[in-house]
Amino acid sequence: MTTRWVHLFRGPWARGGVKHSIAVAACLLALYTQAMFRVPSRFLFILIPYVSGALVFLSVVLLVNHLLRGVREDDPARTVFRVAEQVSGVCVRVFVLYSLLLFANAALDRTTAEPREADVVEIAGDSLDLGHIPFRWVALRPVEDPGRVERVLLSPVDPSLWAGEPVLLDVRSGFFGLPWVARISLDDVRQGRAILERNPTSAEGWKLLIKGYALRNKIAEGTDATVEYARLYPADYDWPETIAKGLGMAGHCPEMYRVLEPFIPRRTDYEFYVYVGHALACMKRAPEALVFLEKARALEPENWWADYEIGYLYFDAQKFELARPFLARVQKARDIASVARDLDTIEKIISFKRAREGAKK
Repeated sequence: MTTRWVHLFRGPWARGGVKHSIAVAACLLALYTQAMFRVPSRFLFILIPYVSGALVFLSVVLLVNHLLRGVREDDPARTVFRVAEQVSGVCVRVFVLYSLLLFANAALDRTTAEPREADVVEIAGDSLDLGHIPFRWVALRPVEDPGRVERVLLSPVDPSLWAGEPVLLDVRSGFFGLPWVARISLDDVRQGRAILERNPTSAEGWKLLIKGYALRNKIAEGTDATVEYARLYPADYDWPETIAKGLGMAGHCPEMYRVLEPFIPRRTDYEFYVYVGHALACMKRAPEALVFLEKARALEPENWWADYEIGYLYFDAQKFELARPFLARVQKARDIASVARDLDTIEKIISFKRAREGAKK
């Protein structure tokens, strides 16, 4: 009995099981790759039914080889199944090689993403290997070419979508000239505009519009929308402040100040003064920046943040003697490596100046 099971394990069952397992694993990895580095193409959706059929046949081969174990190798029935098995293997290999092509097309791509508007036409699902490998796809109609509908696979990181919803595609050119969709996101700009057409003072509509402009890197439009939102909702300090911080972190200091400026007569808190001071310092308006930063220090003398801004304001102006005490207080409170290096640089510069002045005397 044991010998029979060992023979069966080493025979057709084992070979068929290994082939099927490898094919399923390869297709699973290939499908994931194609969902992450997707290229709008009919080829994939023409190929998928054949791959699915190939996987099903490779699983059937287990039973067929067992039933035909007593039949000669040159028997026509065995020949037919052997040829079908080879064809199935070719389908799986083409599917895997296509995924490798898409991976290389994306991995070697150094182009920047271009936003493209589209509308969701349909969302559907299918599977490979009789439901063992499920996947979902979406049909999209580009706004620039309404007569064309493209299908792409959905990845696990895509947002929830429904038919008729506007979306924004981040499309990159691809190393091999195969444009691929790096990301699918909700088109907040078009959704926000649709809401504002019906209700021009909708807070949610303005917020969607601002978020959409940020995703498209439309700084001027996003700043204008934020200023208008602040005019409509003067009591909401948090949302404009969040946008202002994002602008400042991206180096858009004039836009940051423009968003904060309407609140200057109404806000007197520490963080606001520091934000305004940072924006003005970044705009090379040092005297005005110092006014706000000193106001912040007066409110919270033990807080290191304003000291940091003042210290680097003087540091950038090469007023190292004035920068040193502020940065020293920051380092004492926070122990920041970059501040420690700059303090060391300040000490060397001051020592060099003193040595040069002593030599002149």
